[in-house]
Amino acid sequence: MGNRIDEIIKLIDCCHVAADIGTDHAYVPEILINEGICRKVIATDLNEGPFKIAKSYIESKSLSDIIDVRLGDGLHPIDLKEVDTIIIAGMGGYLIREIIDFRKNEFNNRHTLVLQPMNASDKLRHYLFDNGFELVDEGLAKEDFHFYEIIKAKKRKDIENIDGEIFFEVGKALFIKKHPLLRSFIENKIRINDDIIRNLQSSHAEMDTMKMLRHKKNLLQELIHEYEII
Repeated sequence: MGNRIDEIIKLIDCCHVAADIGTDHAYVPEILINEGICRKVIATDLNEGPFKIAKSYIESKSLSDIIDVRLGDGLHPIDLKEVDTIIIAGMGGYLIREIIDFRKNEFNNRHTLVLQPMNASDKLRHYLFDNGFELVDEGLAKEDFHFYEIIKAKKRKDIENIDGEIFFEVGKALFIKKHPLLRSFIENKIRINDDIIRNLQSSHAEMDTMKMLRHKKNLLQELIHEYEII
């Protein structure tokens, strides 16, 4: 398995029943069962092709009695009362937000979300925080030249404030645990920011946008020193 799946698995607590939304080939459910992390997994996929592939794969591994493969969109095929862990990986941050929002009033503190957005991770963190989810842990993975962020969240009645907007951009848990990929992840973000600033300068764009990007770059550099990220 790739680094991305390994990092997702690391953030999943031992549970009774997990749901893997958009399971694709059902590799994550197989690992969760084989490693004894979950007693049962519900694997869902929106498209009939991946659904049939996942179902056939699980049958070939003789796991059909403990991995239930279902066809359906997002959280539609499951009852949140039957699961305690929900994994949504490999989708855009806005789509993950929509999937959660559809059932947001049914979540409680027994549910754990493990999310791996392909983009818009800052918008997803904002949404989670604004809707009463605590960002309890984070992970990072790198495959080829691409970084993947993994967010672990739980519904709480009382959640602490986020210490500044920059921690919606890069999860604070990554700094606290001094994740080994964090420095290269931030340096990559800074390079992207610098490219955007250069393009904005050449197009005579609004100064406010460039100031915001420079401010973000300075904050990230300060956090590297503050948390002694090597």
